[in-house]
Amino acid sequence: MNEKVASRVVTSVKEDRLEAEKSQTATAAFAEVSVGTWRTYEIDRNAVTPKARVKCDKAAAWLAKIANARRAHFASDIEAA
Repeated sequence: MNEKVASRVVTSVKEDRLEAEKSQTATAAFAEVSVGTWRTYEIDRNAVTPKARVKCDKAAAWLAKIANARRAHFASDIEAA
């Protein structure tokens, strides 16, 4: 995570995955890792191998992009109401 973004609420990878409405299975497939590796990564990213961490980090960035877009969409809906 970028520490320069102090004002942003930092969410967990699992929260982003749930917000993005993606399953652990789908995310593991996207990351090209086993579901067990993905589950371990969600709990502790340092508990997986460096090679798996790179793959999972890319999937986590993908999830964050989807989740942030959904959050922005819902926030604009609330402001419009």
